[in-house]
Amino acid sequence: MEKKRNRLLIIASSLVVLLPMIPGIILWNRLPDRMATGFDFSGAVNNYGSKGFAAVGLYIMLLAIHLFVVFFSSLQEKDFEKSKAAGMIMLICPMVSVLLAICIYGYALGKKIEIMPLVMLFLGFMYLIIGNYLPKIRRNYLVGIKVKWTLESDRNWDSTARFSGYLMFIAGLLMVIAGMISFFDVIPYAMSFVLVFVISFVPVFAMVWYSYKYYCKHKDEADYFNR
Repeated sequence: MEKKRNRLLIIASSLVVLLPMIPGIILWNRLPDRMATGFDFSGAVNNYGSKGFAAVGLYIMLLAIHLFVVFFSSLQEKDFEKSKAAGMIMLICPMVSVLLAICIYGYALGKKIEIMPLVMLFLGFMYLIIGNYLPKIRRNYLVGIKVKWTLESDRNWDSTARFSGYLMFIAGLLMVIAGMISFFDVIPYAMSFVLVFVISFVPVFAMVWYSYKYYCKHKDEADYFNR
């Protein structure tokens, strides 16, 4: 059952990665021969590619990366098919593909590209997803809060994962709100970088601190190191 579910998830996520090819083919005659394929955080173009690469080749490349990551992850984690981490890993490339398509096609059709708000929204939704998945992921060496204290104890892993899930969900909400506000030029460009840094890294430090404090408090209990 788990294998069948994961096969369907791989197929569905792969189709989402390739989905942006459809508007590229439909809009083919309206697209320029040279298209922007890279942007800096201010929205300025820093890379160009052929129409064929921007509308088709880029997403085939992303699909190859997606399938490699899934295959590599399955080799690293023997119970990958049963792991909640599988679903989280399979969402990364599809979300990147959609974000790239919005930027590339939007710019090609003459729209102003607001990179920083889009990045903030992307990160926000990623953090919301991670926050939802973290408490459900059992101890492994592939995905999760992988520090010394969590990897040596199921209790520490589970407790840190629950705490981290709340933190990431809150961080996701804050990032989404900040991203939406940024579209209205309310937040200065420099402040956006500060917000992204603070919202992203403060929870990480808090997670590591929590894991260490949990270790210090419970390490002498008889069942702490039971696997």
